[in-house]
Amino acid sequence: MRAPDPHRRVEMEALTACAFAALSMANALRRLDPNAQFDDLALPRKEGGQSGSWGQAVPNSET
Repeated sequence: MRAPDPHRRVEMEALTACAFAALSMANALRRLDPNAQFDDLALPRKEGGQSGSWGQAVPNSET
C-alpha cells in the first residue's frame, strides 16, 4: 500500500470545507433570519489530477 499523494483529492476537501463554512454562517445568521440558507453547493469544474479536467454546465441562478 502506497502513502496517499497529498496533491490528490483536494477538490473533495475544498468542497467539504465550503460546506462546513456555509453551515457555520447559516448557524450564525439564524438569529437575524431563521430562514437563512445556502443553496447549490457544487464543484463546477476541476483541472488536473489523475482523472484530468472535468466540468459541468452551471445553471443561471435566479436572484
